[in-house]
Amino acid sequence: MLTFVDNQVLERAKQWQEKANHQNNSFDRFISLWIAYNMVYGLYSKKEYPNKSPMENDSGKAIRIKKLIRDSEPLKQHIIQITPEFAEMLNIFREEYWKKDIISLREHLLNASKKRSYEHLLDTILKLLYKIRCNLFHGQKELISTPQNRLLEFCSNLLVIILDESINRFCACEQVARA
Repeated sequence: MLTFVDNQVLERAKQWQEKANHQNNSFDRFISLWIAYNMVYGLYSKKEYPNKSPMENDSGKAIRIKKLIRDSEPLKQHIIQITPEFAEMLNIFREEYWKKDIISLREHLLNASKKRSYEHLLDTILKLLYKIRCNLFHGQKELISTPQNRLLEFCSNLLVIILDESINRFCACEQVARA
């Protein structure tokens, strides 16, 4: 059940998403959307995994939200459609590896696409988004790079869909729980 504070978190997330809609700069848009996403996946993690420590690894929380959105048909269709273009962009940047995995995320993305494994695609895309966020927040993105701007716009458009689906599904789950 959503508390008053939980509803405030979702409202603030929507405000950050709205702020992103008015950003002309791809870096600012991505950061605003990431703040909204961070709020939503943090709330989801708190609700779905109440026994996990709030200090738990943030990357785990960012990926775990896939359980909420994996059945979204609009997200599934979008991800399947954009995967080849996304994989191509990843040749240029440092979004290659997840933690200690020896297979690049790009290879995971391509393998999942070939196998038509949407679950693996979604997992890999959420990891890529988190890795791109890390590289941006830790200063490894060039501000004046056209390819970087293109990648961040691409990721921002994906985050909009993920956020919309996450918030809608989160609220729908809560309405069902009340009934």
